[in-house]
Amino acid sequence: MRVEERIDPVDLKILDILLKDARTNLNQIAKECNLSSSAILSRIKKLKEEGTIVSFGLHVKKGALGYPYEATVGVMAETSKNQSAAEEIRKNPNVIVCTKSIGKFNMCCLVIAKNMEDFDRATQRIKNVPGVKEIAINIILGQFIKNGEDRKSVV
Repeated sequence: MRVEERIDPVDLKILDILLKDARTNLNQIAKECNLSSSAILSRIKKLKEEGTIVSFGLHVKKGALGYPYEATVGVMAETSKNQSAAEEIRKNPNVIVCTKSIGKFNMCCLVIAKNMEDFDRATQRIKNVPGVKEIAINIILGQFIKNGEDRKSVV
């Protein structure tokens, strides 16, 4: 049975509440779902065990830690050097994520920087990794938003 088939409307409601604010307390979720807080806790544990809930995280305002520049960097590496190139790229302190991708590029990275000079150094370092043939840079201008958030701040 697929995970999608095991998620009932109550689980969907719980997930919706947690996606809006993962800090919502069990009593509030229970009230909105017309269940006990222990039933909600059991369902959340089940969703975690099944892998539906992977983790709870912290989202920090863009630039709050002194890195206001963000970009995605598509990387095309030689197939035979893909793994070693990815390992080397991940050593770059400006690279937050570097993962396999499908499409024109076989890797996609999220890069942050303090200023444009810092960003240039980070992308040059990626370009110079052995096996990297090409990169494409997409600078992120706005703040990422989630469903239901105010969209006026998005460029």
